[in-house]
Amino acid sequence: MRPLDDNRDAIVLEATTNVRATRERLLSLSAQTFWRDERAAMDAIDQIEAALWRVYRSSGHVRFTLSIPSVSPDTFSVGAMSDRSGIIISLGGLIQEFTSLDGAIRAIRLAFAKGVQLHIVYVGSRPRRWMLESNAGGSDKVVLACRHWTFLEKWRRQRHVYKRNELIQPSGCVGASPL
Repeated sequence: MRPLDDNRDAIVLEATTNVRATRERLLSLSAQTFWRDERAAMDAIDQIEAALWRVYRSSGHVRFTLSIPSVSPDTFSVGAMSDRSGIIISLGGLIQEFTSLDGAIRAIRLAFAKGVQLHIVYVGSRPRRWMLESNAGGSDKVVLACRHWTFLEKWRRQRHVYKRNELIQPSGCVGASPL
């Protein structure tokens, strides 16, 4: 599904229902406002969650896309899209598929929690592994992970990059426990 317009400085949530076969923009927020402080981020995430549940309950066959752009090289973007098979979440390149909206919303909230970071491992010049790590107990714990296999990966130079969104307290995550 292509966005209605290519506004890279906005958080956009769009939905298409099979009943009406029309696309509608459910939510459009300024990305700068979202990234400003914890209260603005919590309000925006609550609005996103409410809109997703409203759409999801209205019809079982709703397709939606969500885009939250990053605002600096130290943060990562968050995206989501759905179809009949489930919900795919993208966290700065880390791709995970969920069968329930609950799990997807927990992952989105976790991506913005303090003490959570995206660890990206580059092999050569390309990213090959993504790990969402939580530092809740004082040591890094991998919550979500994915990778692309590379021939001769262990003999090539690796570079580690860490990105953090850190906008909300972990208590703001529904079921703050790992997915």
